[in-house]
Amino acid sequence: MKEVWQAAMSLGYSPETKEKAALSGSPWEKTGYVTVKKAASRAVVLKAISSEIVKTRQKENQASEQKKR
Repeated sequence: MKEVWQAAMSLGYSPETKEKAALSGSPWEKTGYVTVKKAASRAVVLKAISSEIVKTRQKENQASEQKKR
């Protein structure tokens, strides 16, 4: 949830988190969720957030690789 929130913030969306909230399909799992105000279609927002998470993970991996050397 933290990664999604950070990615949404860096893209300029205004994310809100709902911690320890359950979705209706699995009310016993209190995983929480992140909501953003609609700026584009759901698919566009999800693709942008997922690509931002990938970029962040790649940067973290490169930094850890350099520390190992």
